[in-house]
Amino acid sequence: MTSDPVERFFVERSARLNRRARLRTMASGEVIDTAVRIYQQLGWTFLKATVFPTLLIVAALAFIGSYILPSFFTTKDSSSLSTQYGEVVFAIGLALFVGGPLIIIGVSATTAIVTQLVSDFMLGNVPSIDGATRAAKRTIGTLIRVHFWEFLLACSGILAAFGLSILSSMLDQSTSQSNVVAGLVAVLAFGGFSLGGLIFLLVISRHAIAAPIAVLEGLGPRAAAKRSVELMKGAGSIASGYGHVWTLYIVLFFVGCLVALGLSGFLALVGFQDRFASMFDNVPYGGLLINAVELVPLFLWVWTLVPVWATAVAIIYYERRIRLEGYDIEALAADVWRTDRQTRFEL
Repeated sequence: MTSDPVERFFVERSARLNRRARLRTMASGEVIDTAVRIYQQLGWTFLKATVFPTLLIVAALAFIGSYILPSFFTTKDSSSLSTQYGEVVFAIGLALFVGGPLIIIGVSATTAIVTQLVSDFMLGNVPSIDGATRAAKRTIGTLIRVHFWEFLLACSGILAAFGLSILSSMLDQSTSQSNVVAGLVAVLAFGGFSLGGLIFLLVISRHAIAAPIAVLEGLGPRAAAKRSVELMKGAGSIASGYGHVWTLYIVLFFVGCLVALGLSGFLALVGFQDRFASMFDNVPYGGLLINAVELVPLFLWVWTLVPVWATAVAIIYYERRIRLEGYDIEALAADVWRTDRQTRFEL
């Protein structure tokens, strides 16, 4: 923000006038378009403020990818089914209790910072990193609990499918070959994984704006989740907000693919990893440095996409409040109240 008081006055005044164009009902395409325009203006601010939370997410994903996933395909005792079950359960538990908290903390911190910055922009205030950081510190505990319950509910179908898979293997070993129960359970488990993925997306869509609600309204986890469900639902002729979230899913999928392919292609073209591998080959702890360099594409991918999600859901929050509660009228009344002493009493 500029230090010139005159220029600062015009910037703030222009922002307040422009907010009337932003605080309105939007179609799904307009939500995405607004998110893109905000990201164009505040993207570098988002990225500077979310480096550390992104590192937490990347560390968790690297841990799961390097240690947890390979353990599903190896075993210490191929002749003991109980040992294999124990290894699978231990690996899942390790992923949930080590990787899960790091991801939740990283996503919560990023969401808190970006939500506050987007809210300032939508309301015509000048976005402040210091203010967003204070908001993140104030609400990080609540957001961690919000995202924990979302994560637990969203993954319930996938965890149930894992349980059915283990049960199918146990039945296959303990029943005769003519018994079809094990096969039926295996079919249920296979369908459970597909259904679990759908349940994951449905739960996230129902609670998509719980995080902005917790940050901007100061509600607790349960109250924020309940209010999110209420705002996302339709009312009479008013459509629900789920279309916005599912459109966002599609956009993030394609953007994620483009970012991943673009980063991989560019880094391969310039020989990024090979250059650093040759530089650190004979350096103490060079292997760790090389492994860290290999995570750069993943870091850039997460660093880009998580703020996009947080930006879009903050916009959806305001869109739902405007559509269902007339928040734009409240904002206009507040403008009149501040600027016109006579009209404020007539309003």
